[in-house]
Amino acid sequence: MFIDYIKNEKEGLIMEGWNNRLGLSNAIIDELRIDMSSKLMRLVFHAEKFLFKNKYKIYGLLFTMPICGEGDLLSFERNKNIALTMPFDILVDSKGQSFMNLKNVTYNFETKDGAYFYLTNLYYGDQAKSDYTHNYLNKNWKLITQIFPPLILDDICFKIFNAVATLLQDLLL
Repeated sequence: MFIDYIKNEKEGLIMEGWNNRLGLSNAIIDELRIDMSSKLMRLVFHAEKFLFKNKYKIYGLLFTMPICGEGDLLSFERNKNIALTMPFDILVDSKGQSFMNLKNVTYNFETKDGAYFYLTNLYYGDQAKSDYTHNYLNKNWKLITQIFPPLILDDICFKIFNAVATLLQDLLL
């Protein structure tokens, strides 16, 4: 999956990314449920390997620690689960045909078996600070993958939502 540009803020940390590329290894859809009475669609999938690469710029606070830099980012997560919930309406087009119209998306996620993060030019070349931060990120991967994924996942899940919504608008009920 490719996303040209993202810019998000979470917990005082601001991240911009260009040429964002997501690779999913052995992605499997675990559940696709459409509940017509509650008008909810649920899509659950997992990937053995969740690889994300981009050109980044980051600044702000990582918890209470100032962080900054720009360069190449690589993150690798093992056994990542994502669940999307999408409410919908049934609408009727100009020809009288019914179709499903997704309204929005919310998501939950979990990384089960580890994560690795590497950012080139972190702290604009201050190797001691960069080494300390990389060690912190990779040692505390579980906490990092619980708090900061919206910096990237918001855009990924929205892109999946748009693809599903477009597909559903083309399918008549």
